[in-house]
Amino acid sequence: MSAAPLASSNMNYVTVTVLEKQDKPWEKRLRVFGLRTLRAAGLKDAALDIYVAGDALMRVLNRQFRQKDKPTNVLSFRASGFFPRPDLRQGTQYLGEVFVNPRFAKKRGENVERLFIHSFLHLLGYTHGRSGDRMKMEKKEKWLISSLD
Repeated sequence: MSAAPLASSNMNYVTVTVLEKQDKPWEKRLRVFGLRTLRAAGLKDAALDIYVAGDALMRVLNRQFRQKDKPTNVLSFRASGFFPRPDLRQGTQYLGEVFVNPRFAKKRGENVERLFIHSFLHLLGYTHGRSGDRMKMEKKEKWLISSLD
């Protein structure tokens, strides 16, 4: 297991924690991509945590929080606002956590970075429960992806 925060010049923070040794190559890739995403979204003084997890943990989280007893590709948990983060500079907006399962995603032919963007937008409050919400979220996703290309 490893964790390493990285700050950019506008003081955005992305911490990536790799929970299984074979996923170590994803640490730097997701940290850099997370910072690029925060910047592209126009956020300053924002922070998020990314956990790179395998099937076992993703299954537990998916069962506990979504009542689906199976592993999944990505999950996001918005910050409640009540969790103290003394490790972050005062004034930094903590967005929450993204759990990503790159091996599961790759088996299904999914793009891990696109999955991250989708979960990132959930941290910002986007949803896809209703048709109008889904269209707003998809539009923002496409815009963000094109901003990163």
